[in-house]
Amino acid sequence: MYSQTLFVQLTAAAPLHIGCADVYEPTSFIIDQKEKELVHFDTGRFLSLLDSDALAKFSAICRKGTPASLIELMKFMHSKASDILILMDDKRVPVVKALVDHYEQTLNLPLHDKRKVNQELNQFQIIRTAFDFLSGEVYLPGSAVKGAIRTAVLNLRNNGRNFPDFKGKNAGRKLQEHILEFDFRHMESDPFRLIKVSDFFPVDEPKRHILYAVDRKKKPSKFEARAPYQIVEVVETGARFIGTITVFTPPARSPIKRPVTSEEITAALRAFYKKEKQREDRELENIGVKPALLKINGQGLPFRIGRHSGAECVTVEGHRDIKIMQGKGGKPKSPDHATTVWLASDSRKPTTTESLRPFGWVILEKLDLNAWSDLNAQIKERRHHFQKQQGMKIAAWEEEQSAKKAQHEKELREKEEKEAELAAQQEQEERLRTQWDAMGEEERDLACIRQDEVALKYAAEDAKYPIPNIWPKIESAPHGHQKALARAFKERWQAENKWNVKPKQKKQWKKVQRVKAILGEG
Repeated sequence: MYSQTLFVQLTAAAPLHIGCADVYEPTSFIIDQKEKELVHFDTGRFLSLLDSDALAKFSAICRKGTPASLIELMKFMHSKASDILILMDDKRVPVVKALVDHYEQTLNLPLHDKRKVNQELNQFQIIRTAFDFLSGEVYLPGSAVKGAIRTAVLNLRNNGRNFPDFKGKNAGRKLQEHILEFDFRHMESDPFRLIKVSDFFPVDEPKRHILYAVDRKKKPSKFEARAPYQIVEVVETGARFIGTITVFTPPARSPIKRPVTSEEITAALRAFYKKEKQREDRELENIGVKPALLKINGQGLPFRIGRHSGAECVTVEGHRDIKIMQGKGGKPKSPDHATTVWLASDSRKPTTTESLRPFGWVILEKLDLNAWSDLNAQIKERRHHFQKQQGMKIAAWEEEQSAKKAQHEKELREKEEKEAELAAQQEQEERLRTQWDAMGEEERDLACIRQDEVALKYAAEDAKYPIPNIWPKIESAPHGHQKALARAFKERWQAENKWNVKPKQKKQWKKVQRVKAILGEG
């Protein structure tokens, strides 16, 4: 299968938040009010620093298991802030000033007011952006990048058409099947199966920030949008990430009717995201919000990724059916556009639009191999330096925990090896399946005689015993294939010491003579 790999750089032009279904747990952070930073640490390491009295107090709070006890835990962590900040030099993320105040207010909630505690705790969830669990480094998952590409290609191919009009809970699925000409029941027919997108990792340590996401109406109104604010971790503008996009051509007899090409991807990104950027700019200017600035050169493309990218950027024009709730008792409306926009904010209740910014915009640039390799080398060097520094910082603690850590690493290594082995097996099986499906009958017969791996997998009986089903074909095979069969049988019999046989081995001797005759050797 032929493939083309694009070496790509993504540069953030707006705050990026990639959902990962993870939050900063109350037992794993404090907020340094003086520095306006969230300090994230390993809870187990923190507990190892506590004396017996403090550890007993921590355990007693945990056993309560009530919402109010979470506030008590946060207070306990905060009371140990001096120990944490002195003894633990872990991850720090800047936070907006309003969140420092919000944190202090949460610590001082009246524990007897269960309703207020529940309400405030539900709102005081700090949602993390996607990160590598081993290093804690933020990254852009390949699945998110691929999803944004898929949306653009769907829009390019649909070209704004609103027919056929799909309805019901499977409307989106049917629409994709129609546009991409595949069947969800047979995923091998999905053209995006041949698009492989790597994860994108930062070139330099990206600037992170924890701020608020607020929902605002696109048209000026005296009534605010109904959605509550969120507290989110974002990657700030200027952060650069690199990765690869590989486009494979379908193999012979592929069920894919209309493959996606790199040229189509480029055209789709340029057309779809340029149009959506222009639309959003007009809407933001209408409510006094400054649009994201995309400085695009001749090679750059507009792109949007992540949460709060707007309903229009994750749907297909002509088939948008965006559910808008109308309040208690009201029947939801379903216009073809969103009526609100999510914006990054320095405050949970901003009184002006000065600090409001849209989410998700990036600039996609194709790099040559040399430029990409240089940046990738920087990433490896930075990771190496980070690992070295971390090793020096926690050496003393590791010594105390050596036995426990060794056991943990062994279990983790065995798990990773098992997963890698399973993944390799699955990949190998997929490769063999694709290879076998692409073979014609003649190729399969030759593979069986040679006892190729793919033949042993999918035609084991013929591969082990080719005489009953394959040998008879040598008489009726076309001349070229007849000689190929003869050569294959010769090589196999030579390897099995069945070539130089005597006439008394009548059956085998006759077959050898026939092969020699076909090959002009006897």
